[in-house]
Amino acid sequence: MARYLLATNPGECTDLNDFNRSVDLPIKRDCSPTKKDWILQDCENVWCESKKSSDPDFTMIYDDNDIIHFQFQFDDEYNEDPENPIFGWGDFVTARMVCAGGSITLNEWDDFAIGLVGWNGNNSYQILAVDTGLITREECKCWSLEIKSYKLVEGLPVLSQTICTERFGMSRCDSTVKVEGIYNDFDCLGNWYGQPEPGYVGSLIQYSNALKWDGFLRDSGYSVKKELYINKTKTVTSRQIWTLTVRVPIPPFAKNTLYGQLLSGEKLLINDEEYYIESVEAEKFGNMFKVQVEVWRECELNKTC
Repeated sequence: MARYLLATNPGECTDLNDFNRSVDLPIKRDCSPTKKDWILQDCENVWCESKKSSDPDFTMIYDDNDIIHFQFQFDDEYNEDPENPIFGWGDFVTARMVCAGGSITLNEWDDFAIGLVGWNGNNSYQILAVDTGLITREECKCWSLEIKSYKLVEGLPVLSQTICTERFGMSRCDSTVKVEGIYNDFDCLGNWYGQPEPGYVGSLIQYSNALKWDGFLRDSGYSVKKELYINKTKTVTSRQIWTLTVRVPIPPFAKNTLYGQLLSGEKLLINDEEYYIESVEAEKFGNMFKVQVEVWRECELNKTC
């Protein structure tokens, strides 16, 4: 029987144990740090402000009481020692929540979130963890964030940079899917997943990129059986294929977030269970994309994956 080997580096091969199946992986991104073109944008370029009139509205979604993390990499020109910051959210960085329609804003960031300003070993980073359970006003169930960073000039705070999040709203669908990419240190957007090194100010938060999507995960009904002998002991496993379908077409920023961050981690969690990518399909639909992802799990035969 033929043996299939996957060459990853010269002189190194991975035995695929007779599996030979074509796989379409997400497009590999340049891993230079970037702060925009995903769920963070220049405020004038967020989807609801910059889309063409013919493009549909789109809102990133959440379920009530979800915690949503946002990470920023503003240069810290506010603290005297950025590696051991003293000034954090409310001084060096500020946040306000702009509710849909713009008629209501929540200007006190700690009314809806907790925050951290820290050092990742190379640069300053900032995390804001929005607790959607604290958003009690019905008019604010759909919102975006406006984040500002400041620097000190002759002892006075001066605005340095403003950035906005894309719009988030509570899901109205009967099924959502939580997708999270797990990283050991940095992702390709420059986000840090470890603990602050060495110092921080605020709440000790370890960043999570988990996001909800309107869609569903279903067993495709397709599986592959594999027999493996270890120390003369025969083990039969079944690789089961699942299909993750995003219910509505998504704009480029959402595709960039899904592909470039969530599906590109060292591990992939869907609804808090680990899966492996089988194939990814993004069909162009006007200025949007229809997205479907095939993933797999492997378990011993006659056991539930």
